[in-house]
Amino acid sequence: MVLQVEGVQTVGIPVKLSRTPGRVHIAPPRFGQHTRELLIEHGYDSATVDAKSRKVQLFSTFKNNPTEAALALNKLFLYRMALRTRLNSTK
Repeated sequence: MVLQVEGVQTVGIPVKLSRTPGRVHIAPPRFGQHTRELLIEHGYDSATVDAKSRKVQLFSTFKNNPTEAALALNKLFLYRMALRTRLNSTK
């Protein structure tokens, strides 16, 4: 089922449970909404992110190429998971 949430079309909950029905509360994140936070989380300092975003629109090529954007986000996710695994194995 396709829903309209905060002006954005999104997919609803595919499984309907009688005791605990699910529902969509908020819209999915917009393109680039969390880019700054992700870059800072992955080692870029705030000044570098600001400088690069002023000189070059970060990920501007991804706007026209969603496949490339998905691959880049997947790489960030895998990097983050590997880092967590490495940190947890040293404890």
